[in-house]
Amino acid sequence: MKIRKFNEAKEEVDLEYVRNCFADLIDSGKAKVREAQDFNRVIQHINIELNRIDEPGLRTEGILNNKLRDYMKGYIENAAIIEEVLLSLDRIADEYPNYEIQYEVLRQNIFIKIV
Repeated sequence: MKIRKFNEAKEEVDLEYVRNCFADLIDSGKAKVREAQDFNRVIQHINIELNRIDEPGLRTEGILNNKLRDYMKGYIENAAIIEEVLLSLDRIADEYPNYEIQYEVLRQNIFIKIV
């Protein structure tokens, strides 16, 4: 394991390539990218927005129109978003295998920073 010196620069992140990898999610409005200065370089913060899924609780409703269907459809839609995030990260890893990722997962959001 190589230990990086405090003042040794990391590889610059290809901001345009990262943005292109997330282009479908950005175009659909499910991802937002914000650039910020981090020490001596620009980094991107990527916020993936998942659909809010409310648990239906105990209910009695019609079989064709009910909250259970909405609940399951929400999970299917979120799974598609998560699959697209995974594909985006795979594209970045194929091109730049030395990049690292910082992330935080909350109920309706996935926050990603490529470093």
